[in-house]
Order: sequence, then structure tokens, then C-alpha cells
Amino acid sequence: KPGDPPRETLPLRLGPARVVDLRDTALCTRLGIRPSDAAVPWLPQRARGEAPDTWRPADASRACGADGMIYTARSAPERWHLVLFRWNEAGGPAVSVDGPGTPLEAG
Repeated sequence: KPGDPPRETLPLRLGPARVVDLRDTALCTRLGIRPSDAAVPWLPQRARGEAPDTWRPADASRACGADGMIYTARSAPERWHLVLFRWNEAGGPAVSVDGPGTPLEAG
């Protein structure tokens, strides 16, 4: 919005991490995860006082000791996101900036 500072993307380096990849059907089956749960819009469920479907894959990933998970973007399934449950703390993966930022074009 007007007055916001310029935005940029930053390259990040992720140290060793245990990550559940929801794009891996066999892994999801072994863990009892339905990858489609990650694509359900969570805001309406929370507004109704419900636990969002999106919490199920995250909870299952945490339960198996994962540091995070990879899931496809709802609005563009060819893209994916990495979410970390914790980082830069004892026992968790290390994340650091790995180069200069690139201005993000508005649009």
C-alpha cells in the first residue's frame, strides 16, 4: 500500500532440515496425510471456530519429527511453498540470508 517500504526477495540458505514434501504421494500415504488438506482455505474455517483442515498435514509432519513441510500453492499449483515450524534455535535448521536482495516489482 502507499507508504510501505520497497519490497525485495532475498535468497536464503537452509541448513540440514527434516522436511515432509506433500508432493510425495508415497510419503504422504505412509504418514496418513491427505495433501489436499493443505489447499483448503483456512480463514472461513477459523471464522466458524473450526480447526482448519490445513492443520492436519502440519500436525502429522510435526508428529513425525519434521522441521517443516513443502506444499503446493492454492492459487498456482505449479508453485510450492516451504514452511518451517522452527529455525535458528537449538535442534532446528539454520536459515541465513545468502546474497543480496532483488527488488520486487509491483503488480
